[in-house]
Amino acid sequence: MATGETGDSDKPSEPESEGFRGSPVVGDVRSARLGDPQLDEWEAQIRQYAAEMGYNLTAVLRDEGVSAVVVWKPKLSGRS
Repeated sequence: MATGETGDSDKPSEPESEGFRGSPVVGDVRSARLGDPQLDEWEAQIRQYAAEMGYNLTAVLRDEGVSAVVVWKPKLSGRS
């Protein structure tokens, strides 16, 4: 689930104002396992959340086989 804070909260963050509507955003999903079937589910959740919030989702980046303990995220750095 897309959240605006770190941790394991299932509650999505809410924008503080209507100024966020239409803003371009990028989603990011990551799994340490290659071919993790949950990535498709997480991507769908991000797309649904962005649509509900009125965000302009420009991309969903997928880092497969990348551990959460790795600071460098290939897709977010634009070097994959």
